[in-house]
Amino acid sequence: MSISSLRTPEFITFTGVDARTDLDRALHIATVCPVEFGVLFSESRQGREPRYPDRGTTTHVVCAGFPRPAAHLCGAHARRIIGGTPTGLHLTPFRWVQVNHPSPDAAAIARELEEWGGPRGVAQTREL
Repeated sequence: MSISSLRTPEFITFTGVDARTDLDRALHIATVCPVEFGVLFSESRQGREPRYPDRGTTTHVVCAGFPRPAAHLCGAHARRIIGGTPTGLHLTPFRWVQVNHPSPDAAAIARELEEWGGPRGVAQTREL
């Protein structure tokens, strides 16, 4: 396969928007390039580790006006979705919700996101 035969992606993802992110610069990038900015969510790490922003930072990111805001769910949040248990998260402001799980279940992700009424689901795994 040659490089010229590869399909151009719809967008690329920059994951880990947090309190250290220059939101004005990131928003400029997102409006001139096909870039999605993802906020990481982890029950045990939220607000404790820099890549997992606290609620205030997440609100600033959501209100910044990104054209493709994304939530990337890790750990217990992802396990709850795959297990059919509510996460307790309010994710309707996000266009995409990526569920990071070793054995993602597309049907479980779709069911959960249908209840939120908006975001598209994406499954991500490190397993093959």
